[in-house]
Amino acid sequence: MASGLPAGAARSACAGALIAVAWGFGPSDASPAPQHPAPRPALAGIDYDTALSQGRTLWTASAIRDSVAACETVGPAYRVDCLAEYLGWAAGQMPSNGDYAPARRLLAQGAVGLARLARDHADPGMTAIRPQRARPLHDPARPLRALRGEAITSAGRRAEVLLDEMATALLRSAGSETRRAHFQQIAEAVTSLKVLLRSS
Repeated sequence: MASGLPAGAARSACAGALIAVAWGFGPSDASPAPQHPAPRPALAGIDYDTALSQGRTLWTASAIRDSVAACETVGPAYRVDCLAEYLGWAAGQMPSNGDYAPARRLLAQGAVGLARLARDHADPGMTAIRPQRARPLHDPARPLRALRGEAITSAGRRAEVLLDEMATALLRSAGSETRRAHFQQIAEAVTSLKVLLRSS
């Protein structure tokens, strides 16, 4: 096969490419938030799709915190439902089994709780809207509901309680010191969302 490279150089280039692909390096890493991380080889029985990874944990925490930037683009009446949408999306990016499964479940439950809060106090006279895309990670799948004016403060306080409960449950579900270190980063990202509600 004519490749334009000496045989030794071609073999080296091929080997380097195979190593890069096997370990997930390469052009795909330029993407800020791959929804489906590149598969890695199984070593010592480790499933890299579900095992704890500092990169995955940091990405999840960052995705949660980035919801503040997106939800700041909407008025205070829409922010509870906006956080529900983004938390639910972040949960959906996590593995459904393995080490992250408890965190995924709790984030999803918290998102459902926030969405229910927004629905129960929704103002039917207000138009549902979509936030401006502040980050290249997620486009909201649905329009956001507005809270009734008189319910914004009380619903915001209840949403803060839900976030605190979610963070506490994350830490309690860790089960091991190693997993706790990862879940604590996610829990801190969750509680950081309260700043958005307090600015409403």
